[in-house]
Amino acid sequence: MEQPTETKKSTKKWWILGCLLLLIFLLLVCGIGGYFGWQFIKTVRKPTGIVGAHFDAVTQGNYRKAYDYFAKSLKKELSYDDFVKLIKDNPQIYKTKSYNFSSVTIKNEIATASGTITGKDGTVTPAVFKLVQEKGSWKIFAFRRGTEEETEEKKK
Repeated sequence: MEQPTETKKSTKKWWILGCLLLLIFLLLVCGIGGYFGWQFIKTVRKPTGIVGAHFDAVTQGNYRKAYDYFAKSLKKELSYDDFVKLIKDNPQIYKTKSYNFSSVTIKNEIATASGTITGKDGTVTPAVFKLVQEKGSWKIFAFRRGTEEETEEKKK
């Protein structure tokens, strides 16, 4: 009669050990998945953070700071004075209440952020921003009103 008791204890021990190993494995998988998920979110958030900081600076009236978020190539195309004129001619876009980027892609060191800008007057404008890395920081090198799809249609 002692033998069946030892078998039950032995089986129970293996069952507990198996459950513990499974739990450790699942925690490890979740931890690794969480780490890489967080890294992805941080990577995608950086370009949109720059665009958001650009709009925040404009809304606060700090046009020089907003202009500093532009890449060198965009600064060659758009002078500071022309940028200020653009803001004043389009307050429904540049004086923002909120912005939302529904799509962010990074391909070949170029980030594309597409979304909407809601002006303080309630106007909702679709917009696309393209960013490039300069000296380790994301900089805006192109922007336009409309969606990515509208832009592709115009190219055709």
